[in-house]
Amino acid sequence: MATVYENLTITISTGVDAENKDLVLEAELNDEDNESPSFYAPNEKYLFRLYRSPELVNLIRNQNFGNTGLESSGNQSSVSEQVVFTGSNESSTSKIIKSNFTYAAQGQVFTKAGVTTSATISGIAGTKKITADKEIYGVFDVTFVTEYEFYWFQASRVGTMLIFFIGSTAE
Repeated sequence: MATVYENLTITISTGVDAENKDLVLEAELNDEDNESPSFYAPNEKYLFRLYRSPELVNLIRNQNFGNTGLESSGNQSSVSEQVVFTGSNESSTSKIIKSNFTYAAQGQVFTKAGVTTSATISGIAGTKKITADKEIYGVFDVTFVTEYEFYWFQASRVGTMLIFFIGSTAE
């Protein structure tokens, strides 16, 4: 006789107040943080990561059932990815840049006129923004350190568990 598991679906929603729409608040549920579960079971504790702009000092957190809480803060990991500039002097990363930003051009870099050039790019700490010293076309490998908080959740039953965060700069 086979064991049948009912579904527990996790939805994590994030947002910032209207005055801070350019700030970042994002959650990420990583399998490796939870020993790669094949499903999420009620009454088990799981972790997720919350990335946020440093200016977001106030967080509202709630869920429709079960429990959530802060596990740890100040966690850091190294991120390596490619970014593309398409005729502008701005691009962005997938995570918030904390420190140790380095880069290397992949192949040639071009001006808006199609002339080969070199460019200096910089990551802006506390954001996902990368700026170049001029408008360019090019692909860069970038590496940087990002910071996140670990939160945990534990569902009390099967169904869709909604966890939400709203961030603001107001204390």
